[in-house]
Amino acid sequence: MRSSSRDLPLRLALSAVLLSWLAACEPPPPRTQDKELQAHWQRARQEVDGALKGHDFDRAQAALERFDQEIARAEGRGVATSEDLERARQFLGTSRERIETTRITAQIDDYLDRGSFPLARSFLRLCLYSPASSEERMRFCEGQLGRVETAQLDAVERQVEEDLARESYDKTAGYLGLYLNAGEFSDPGLERLEGLLARAEEARQVRLAGHTPPVPPPHSSPPTVPLPSPPAPAPPPPALSSIREPEVAGLRFVEVASGRYQIGTPPGEPGRDPVLEPEPRIVAVETFFISTTEVTQESYVQIVPRIWKHFSGPRFPAHSVNYADAEEFCRRLSEEDGRMVFSLPTEIEWEVAVRALLSPSEGPVVGQPKHRERFQGDLDRAALTLQSYALFRDNKTGSGPIEVGQKSPNRFRLYDMHGNVAEWTRRVPELEGWYRGSLVEQPLRGGSFLSAYERCRAGARALEPEATRRPTIGFRIVARPR
Repeated sequence: MRSSSRDLPLRLALSAVLLSWLAACEPPPPRTQDKELQAHWQRARQEVDGALKGHDFDRAQAALERFDQEIARAEGRGVATSEDLERARQFLGTSRERIETTRITAQIDDYLDRGSFPLARSFLRLCLYSPASSEERMRFCEGQLGRVETAQLDAVERQVEEDLARESYDKTAGYLGLYLNAGEFSDPGLERLEGLLARAEEARQVRLAGHTPPVPPPHSSPPTVPLPSPPAPAPPPPALSSIREPEVAGLRFVEVASGRYQIGTPPGEPGRDPVLEPEPRIVAVETFFISTTEVTQESYVQIVPRIWKHFSGPRFPAHSVNYADAEEFCRRLSEEDGRMVFSLPTEIEWEVAVRALLSPSEGPVVGQPKHRERFQGDLDRAALTLQSYALFRDNKTGSGPIEVGQKSPNRFRLYDMHGNVAEWTRRVPELEGWYRGSLVEQPLRGGSFLSAYERCRAGARALEPEATRRPTIGFRIVARPR
């Protein structure tokens, strides 16, 4: 459970004081003429306190059951007042809650001692979503989730220190990337992970800067090795006179012509997810303009103030933005520009753009070699070809995204449509049956620097909660004249 809207220190403080608060809430034994009830109340309180100190929850529960029976007997005797009986029942309620929170704390202590963080989270989620959980217990469990997160991040930090001391940079970046994409951490937790990832990258760069090649001994001639011919430069994309190129806030746009295009993936495509990826279909698209790169930090801060602590620079993608952040950027840019209306691309617009047909008459054959190889089923060759177009898991050398426009563009002159950062897109009615029924998830397309080849395919889709912010997520935008 990701609690990005809650303050982590507040949750930890709440968890720490709730047990003592519950004990303080227990009313003292009543001063009543029913001396028998008063004695049983005092005895029950002492038995519960002693049992909880030894984590003997069954004994504590049995003491409360006996006292519950004594309350019924006192009510039959008619000596205790209704207020006394109500306070006795209140003692039962708060004591039962105290038993459960102590039981939860003991179980979480055991999981943390063993380093079983996923089990701790699963246990707390069961407590949170149990119909028997009171509001106080749910708040307590949320505080315990914060405690689990802090303990896990402490363990991760210790592991990072050990791996960096062994110069295991790729291993460190790998598991930190998995944690960042797990969707398990709060925003403060994600910031801490990003800081560890930046530290790992800094250590790698320091190590590379300090590395010098071995010097050959004096009076020895180095072996003659023929130098390989430099690779031929990739041919420039064909000039597309029909595509106009407006520029707004440092972002250049190209025009995609209206028409009917094919989207979707065939059943036999390697890496296809049949749950998320629809089969091929023809869709109608109106003319739109799309930014040639992902929105950069330089462009973003012209419209929305923001500071990136990690993977920052004018030409780096504006990452770690959630769906609302991206939409707010579009809204403000539309107001400021006055000529165009900006938005996130729909899934259909994004897929038409990534497949890059020069005209609808080209039919279903997509333009880039990796797509043709993909349809032939040669996944390894396809992944090798993708390295020219995308930063993804197989070819990343650092621990984060790179500046936009460093890889080859597709035939629409669009950069980084595959990899680098995954891109938010908008839902469309044509794919309504493929959204798993969730109204708080939004589609991500293109894969990221941590994605395998299969997740960077043109037809690959992912659904993420719209509040998600990660270094693997950014966006590009489309525009239409007013």
